[in-house]
Amino acid sequence: MDARSGVGSRNGPGARILAPTAEGIALAAAALARGEPVGMPTETVYGLAASCWDERAVARVFAAKDRPRFDPLIVHVAEGVRSVAALAELGLVDAAALGAAGIDAADALCGAFWPGPLTLVLPKTARVPDIVTAGLATVAVRAPRHPVAQALIAAAGVPLAAPSANRFGRISPTSASSRRSSRSIRAAGPRSCARAGSGARSWRACSAGRLGNGARSGRSSRHRASSRATTRRARRC
Repeated sequence: MDARSGVGSRNGPGARILAPTAEGIALAAAALARGEPVGMPTETVYGLAASCWDERAVARVFAAKDRPRFDPLIVHVAEGVRSVAALAELGLVDAAALGAAGIDAADALCGAFWPGPLTLVLPKTARVPDIVTAGLATVAVRAPRHPVAQALIAAAGVPLAAPSANRFGRISPTSASSRRSSRSIRAAGPRSCARAGSGARSWRACSAGRLGNGARSGRSSRHRASSRATTRRARRC
């Protein structure tokens, strides 16, 4: 992270952009623990994060973005989470509902693309709040590659639900300064001091069968995805 962009507190009076130091990450993690949304950089765009287990905090993210509740969020996990079993251990994914073929496909994708800009849509557990998934039976998860995002997830000790840090339907920011100056976001929490990626969207993948409905098949130029999984471009967050 650099001093021009930042992990972040509220827009307007009391707003803070925190440097990507151990102290800054700790302050941002403490804000998350208090239920405050926190802006964080990822390798795609700047995100507005909250603990995925904290329904009130997630509601604040929706309010800050003017985001409709029918649009689900992506849950960001630690880089060490590289399998369905690990996602199930976190309490996010119902492995039994996915089935053996789906587990194999998801594990192959995790191994090939995580950490990185690939989102998997998998059966959720009852523990995942409906506000995170818009009441759907699936949850969208990914492991971001950005070191500051990973440091914040580790310090917070929880998966972070985070859409892009812009008002719904507007251009996504790639720095804390652009997020702060934009009219597109309402009051939020502390921002991290780091630049995000180029603004390119992540890929979204659903395993075939139960979860493949409506997905458009595709291939990555870097890897051949499993034939038991389909990919499609994620819609604007």
